[in-house]
Amino acid sequence: MRILLAEDEKALSKAIVKIFEKNNYSADAVYDGEYALAYIEMGNYDVAVLDIMMPKMDGITVLKKIRAEGNQIPVLMLTAKSEIEDRVLGLDSGANDYLPKPFDTRELLARIRSITRSKTGADTKLTVGNVTLDRATFGLSSPAGGFSFDRSRFSSIMRSASSLTVDEYKKYAEAESVSDFYYTLTAYFNGSDSFSPVSSRESQ
Repeated sequence: MRILLAEDEKALSKAIVKIFEKNNYSADAVYDGEYALAYIEMGNYDVAVLDIMMPKMDGITVLKKIRAEGNQIPVLMLTAKSEIEDRVLGLDSGANDYLPKPFDTRELLARIRSITRSKTGADTKLTVGNVTLDRATFGLSSPAGGFSFDRSRFSSIMRSASSLTVDEYKKYAEAESVSDFYYTLTAYFNGSDSFSPVSSRESQ
């Protein structure tokens, strides 16, 4: 299971990531709301753990945005805000569960298990501009055509893509075709500093 943790307290974040990894979960950590939103939109996550009070964009806003996009990833709100009004706001905004700090490790893990048990029919497709990536079939497609990765190459691309900033990823998404998008990304991962779309024809 792959978890995205959005928590701006870095010491706490590192501790939670260690808890997840000790229990055989894979976890990525981000420290502000903008990155949380970007990672959820382009990452293959089974669950997101969002703090409410984060820099740049709060957790409730992140939650509302992903739900407005139709993303039904299970979300656990993890926050120091424990008032009833805050819990109700989080749940009404689309959170699957709510856990106030401080918390017991066993309860955190139990709540993760609970909200992922009820997960059904998760959307496997990511779309940026006119390019769609299907994480179930490893296919990349656009109106101009498409192709499929093997599992190893797909995993490599996804790991590399997670290192991009939000602005960098958006620039790559401006490629006019699926092949331009692919070759531009791979050129960057191979050491290019340029953001100009690299045509597949030019790369051959």
